[in-house]
Amino acid sequence: MRIDFDKGGAAIELKGGLWTDVEIAGLDGVYRPAQATFTGNTATVSSDAVKEPSAVRYGWRPVCTSSLVNTVGLPTAPFALWID
Repeated sequence: MRIDFDKGGAAIELKGGLWTDVEIAGLDGVYRPAQATFTGNTATVSSDAVKEPSAVRYGWRPVCTSSLVNTVGLPTAPFALWID
């Protein structure tokens, strides 16, 4: 699943080089831990356990690490996205 971010004037960075606390769900609606890579402002999110992605969420746990930040260190707010 690809996600394009509007950086709002500040570039996006990954603390520690990894995007943590990102999950992906298939048509069954069950979220599983995902791997993500970034190219510019586009993230590609996937999991071997999810063949047909239908949703992605970030920071949905009660406690999460803010690994997705802008260049001045401000964290990205938790979000969820669904495919129609």
